Amino acid sequence: EVAIDVYLPAGYEKTSDRLPVAYIHSGRMARDELRIPTTLDNLISRRVEPLIAVFINRDPPFFGFDAYAKMCAEELPAFIDERYRTVRSPAGRAHIAWSFSAHAALHTALAHATAGKLGIQSPFIIQLEPLDPIMKDASERPLTVYFDWGKYDVRSPLEFWSASKAGRKLDQYFRDRGYRPAGGEAHDGAGVASWQNRTDDLFEALFPVRP
Repeated sequence: EVAIDVYLPAGYEKTSDRLPVAYIHSGRMARDELRIPTTLDNLISRRVEPLIAVFINRDPPFFGFDAYAKMCAEELPAFIDERYRTVRSPAGRAHIAWSFSAHAALHTALAHATAGKLGIQSPFIIQLEPLDPIMKDASERPLTVYFDWGKYDVRSPLEFWSASKAGRKLDQYFRDRGYRPAGGEAHDGAGVASWQNRTDDLFEALFPVRP
């Protein structure tokens, strides 16, 4: 069993519109530390279209994503679609995550064709080869992608890994397959204080206000 919190935009009960859904991994951190509900309150109808946000209050596993990904990609959307007025297509669903949870969100979006949007910040993904079996070209598997990382993001020279180098490699990995991710490298550091500087760009890239 996984606990969730559901964010509904102001005025939800006054319309009959179906809304897109953002499935947010590491939900407690996103809700309490990143303060995503406040971000959405400030952005919706100005820079971001009205949306529902589902905060998944369980940190995903660092390895072995299959069961977790199936829950996030199939079981949870079915549960939400049954209870709320949602856009029930990949174009209306996004997976959003940060740092260690980004790998699970990426695996969920690539392994299952139920969401058409992906937003990640400071993805902690050192080895890209495990993604090869589930990665498609943009022509086969359309995805709207946003991800960013800090130039001075977390790193460990003694262990030979760097989140900023990993971000550049992942960006090229997507571009080599025809994707054009928004975001990129920011002249910034790591962690919540850094991500908060750009969560507005993330949501605007995935859910822009429609004309």
